[in-house]
Amino acid sequence: MNALSTLQDQVPAVPFHEIEPELVSSLGAPVADVFARFDRIPIAAASIAQVHGAALSDGTEVVVKVRRPGIATRVDADLRLLRRLARLAERRSPELRRLKIDELLRFFAESLSQEMDLSAEAAACEGIGSFLDTLGVRTPKFFWDYVGRRVNVQERLEGVSVRGVLIAADEVTDAAAIAGAYADAILRMIIFYGRFHADPHPGTYSCFQAERSLSSTSVPPER
Repeated sequence: MNALSTLQDQVPAVPFHEIEPELVSSLGAPVADVFARFDRIPIAAASIAQVHGAALSDGTEVVVKVRRPGIATRVDADLRLLRRLARLAERRSPELRRLKIDELLRFFAESLSQEMDLSAEAAACEGIGSFLDTLGVRTPKFFWDYVGRRVNVQERLEGVSVRGVLIAADEVTDAAAIAGAYADAILRMIIFYGRFHADPHPGTYSCFQAERSLSSTSVPPER
């Protein structure tokens, strides 16, 4: 479990000089033309993308989420191999054929492709955020001039992850209120809104801020 937790936000980061071409291509301009400040050391890195602190030309503090270079090609190659092995296994085993492993992998590939689209993530966050706002929960604003499949730029919200709240549980007097707000938001998203964050782990970057509490955890996606 501890090893898996490192995949949430502690994966070795890609050096800035390797992600800069991705940024320039997605932004349509040099990094210095878009940002007054861009922190080359990432705040966190996960399996699909990493997050950098930055400030827009007007001084607005933001976070920049950028996809790892080449990740889409590598994932596609891995999934093609898995589907080939699944089809081979299904031909050899009637029991495995009944499980429809290849079809399951096809759906997984479609879902993963959507997850790697950072513009889809931004749209989903805004849609869910409009619903969560009625519960006193704040999600970040996105700057759509700088949002694409490989990059998104969003408002920076300061907060504490769930992991941080657990570590400092004795010092946080309203930990129960935080947990209640979080659970209320998750259940209402599922039951009333019909759309929800399917992977709300402690390392997901973009703040999910419970305004009626002292702290925040994260929304929406990332891997």
